[in-house]
Amino acid sequence: MTKIMAHMGGSRQYRAILRHLQSFVDPKNFLIGNLHNNIFDNAYVFKPNAIIFPAMEYTQEIHNFINDSNNIQIYLYLDIPIPQKELIDFWRNKCKCIIRGDIEPSLSNSVRFNYLYDNNVFYDMQLERNDKIAVSLSGDMDKNNKILHNVLYPEYKQKKIVLFNNPEFKHYQNIGIYNEPDLNYVLNTYAAFVDIDNEFETETSVCRIPTFDINVNLLDAIENNRLKSMPNTEDIDQYKCSSFVNEKILPYMGIKA
Repeated sequence: MTKIMAHMGGSRQYRAILRHLQSFVDPKNFLIGNLHNNIFDNAYVFKPNAIIFPAMEYTQEIHNFINDSNNIQIYLYLDIPIPQKELIDFWRNKCKCIIRGDIEPSLSNSVRFNYLYDNNVFYDMQLERNDKIAVSLSGDMDKNNKILHNVLYPEYKQKKIVLFNNPEFKHYQNIGIYNEPDLNYVLNTYAAFVDIDNEFETETSVCRIPTFDINVNLLDAIENNRLKSMPNTEDIDQYKCSSFVNEKILPYMGIKA
């Protein structure tokens, strides 16, 4: 039986993969937690056959561990560009990779996806919608200010707008961070959505929420109901995390469902 150790962190998609992977592995053979500063100790005690780690949290400690651990298969989750060619070459020889999109095409020994959503969390609840507009803020303050400058109170009072996803954006309409189940409820009950960084394209399609097109002036989009076209839900179904783990990840790791 394969014993897996995984770092809990990284992006939403990475965490979703871990949650679905756990459902296929005996709990006593799956250790998940913070591996920073203790990966060597945890590996010595747990004795895993495989370790899963997000490249966005890569450290010198992880690098040293990979270099020293020839009997453990390392799986790196890669969803950010990596400019260091030497690091890519090191991973090519030492790791297998789970890659979002075509970020690093030279890593041929990898499994890839373009879109992914956690279908245990996001789904169409078919609820009645209210009259509020939810806005997922960007991490880029300049981008937020540019897009939202004329649609927030007190300048704009015609629509009820709720901001989230960046607590650093100071405005009383900003309610902070949603967890994923709460976000699913928002996407199923709010009248419309503004996704400034296009972070939730798949989830908004699954939940069938009208989404304003920010490629035009947002005030104009709201006032004239300029919406993105909504994909067919049958097309979205192919991006379920459960399917990706079952059909791609498990065979890649040599694990039978």
